[in-house]
Amino acid sequence: MFDIPFDKTIHFLLIMIRISSYIMITPFWSNTSINARIKIGLSCLISLVILPFVTPVSPLPESLAGFLFLVLKQVFIGIFLGFISKLFIEGIRTATAILDIQIGFSFGKVLDPAFGAQSSVIELFYGLTTVLILICTGGHLLILKAIMQTFSLLPLDGTLSISGTFSQNIIVMTGQVFTITLEMAGPIIAVLFLIEICMAIMAKMIPQMNIFMVELPLKMAVGIICIIFTLPFFPNMVSSMMDKMLEQFLFMAKSIQ
Repeated sequence: MFDIPFDKTIHFLLIMIRISSYIMITPFWSNTSINARIKIGLSCLISLVILPFVTPVSPLPESLAGFLFLVLKQVFIGIFLGFISKLFIEGIRTATAILDIQIGFSFGKVLDPAFGAQSSVIELFYGLTTVLILICTGGHLLILKAIMQTFSLLPLDGTLSISGTFSQNIIVMTGQVFTITLEMAGPIIAVLFLIEICMAIMAKMIPQMNIFMVELPLKMAVGIICIIFTLPFFPNMVSSMMDKMLEQFLFMAKSIQ
């Protein structure tokens, strides 16, 4: 039998709390389709691997309040940085939700296994495609690598202070999320808008025609064709989104150190 040092145990627990809080929120790893035991085991494994390379807390807090403060700080860092990473994926979900409304697929909802909620057809399709692209390009590993890099920027016992660039980074990051939504949904929405203009002109020229019986199937057909033509560009967009996400992730980590 051997005794595990108390300080090493606290060191390991603080690392695992930050990583597990991050995995609970971050894209891909937060999917409900991944078993909770796998997430816990992954958090423990990563914590054990990086344990020798993370500066320990010295000295350890002598009171329970001091220890709870360290725990809450790691939870805050993990959840906040996970939320920053997830914002870019939400840009894709927002774009697909808009497309579903414009094309007419929002009436049918199916169960999304990634989020455990009801999603429309196009939103589910793009969500699963994004997950496959992340796996094929190693994006899910880059997401884990990003949280490991935060231990050098935000030590376990370091003080949290918001720098002057924090609000500026929030504005830039939010703008990039809207840019992703516009780049993905904008061209298809423009085509559908032209169809609505043509339908309005035909309704004036041919009043006898039931325009609503023609418009909905036409918009669905054109929307599907547009998605097929734009789908080859989607992997490049996801790769570019990952680069922007990791860049903003490190910026936000630096702005709260």
